[in-house]
Amino acid sequence: MIYGYPCVSTPDQTLDTQIEALKNFGVNEIISKKVIGILKVKEKLEY
Repeated sequence: MIYGYPCVSTPDQTLDTQIEALKNFGVNEIISKKVIGILKVKEKLEY
């Protein structure tokens, strides 16, 4: 399985282009989050 993690960091950015590129690459599972600022922990990637 191939995982992708698109990420944007400002309110005016969108995930659309990154998600489309990941789908074209054949990514099976896309986990995304729109974040403003810096996070040390990516909670959706934590087990």
